[in-house]
Amino acid sequence: MENNEFDKLLKLAKINKKEFAEINGLNNNTVSNWKSRGFPDWVQPWLENYIKAKMFDEMIDTAEQLKKEIE
Repeated sequence: MENNEFDKLLKLAKINKKEFAEINGLNNNTVSNWKSRGFPDWVQPWLENYIKAKMFDEMIDTAEQLKKEIE
């Protein structure tokens, strides 16, 4: 994964590097060092799944709101 792809995925996930580090129990410096040392293989699929899960949660919330409005 390239640096710009990491930044793009973070933006889509609506989190920053510090939040990513906190969610994953990592030191913020560790995440920052990936830009020069390379990203671990798990980072891209983790972010992609996080984005999908967040989108799914938002869809569920919207559906629940619509249901309440109909009732």
